[in-house]
Amino acid sequence: MASSLSTGPGSRSGSLVQPPPSPRGLGQQFGTVGISRRPRLHEVHREISSYEASTSQSSRPINGWTLFNTGYAGVSEGLWSTSVTDARDELEVLPSNVERMLRKQVSALQVQLSVTRTELDDALKTSRRAAAENEKLRARINQVEAASQDRQQALERVQADLAFCGNIEKRQLWSSLSESKCRIITLQDKLTTAESRASATQKQLTQQCAQFQALQAQHEIVAFLLVYVLFRMHSH
Repeated sequence: MASSLSTGPGSRSGSLVQPPPSPRGLGQQFGTVGISRRPRLHEVHREISSYEASTSQSSRPINGWTLFNTGYAGVSEGLWSTSVTDARDELEVLPSNVERMLRKQVSALQVQLSVTRTELDDALKTSRRAAAENEKLRARINQVEAASQDRQQALERVQADLAFCGNIEKRQLWSSLSESKCRIITLQDKLTTAESRASATQKQLTQQCAQFQALQAQHEIVAFLLVYVLFRMHSH
């Protein structure tokens, strides 16, 4: 099945015939066109690939050949300007556009899959590192919590000891104060008793002084009378 291919401004139209699968030799000339097969084929592949990468025009496959709607002047004029009529031409059948697109998509998907796997491995490594760090942090937090509980218990014990010691000191102080008060009261009682005794003794001394003065007066009277009697006796 022949198809017309436009090669751009000033180009000539040519008909392409898809060759049937038949034994072909390399480096031989068939039909009306003589082609050095491998180098030209690689060159055509490179030009077609560069064109497909640069163009955004639509294309459609016909019997394995891809025909573009716009002209293509990048392909060698000497290759496409003549009519290829021999079905045994050495040109290999190019893959269809859909095949190439699928292969590119598969390659892109493989690259994306590889990148995704790499990212997944990195994420797994990061997750493992984060899990290990979290475990370390949990262990550290548990240690800090245990130390905090120990310190809290020690603080409670110290507070209890201080309260107990404070209570003991308060009790001792209260006991000492009570004893002091009792002693003061006892001393006050003793002082009152002593004052009472001193007052009684003072009264007794006063009475004794009065009695002594009375006796002294009587003694003086008796002495005067005695002197008077003696004087009278001597005078007679």
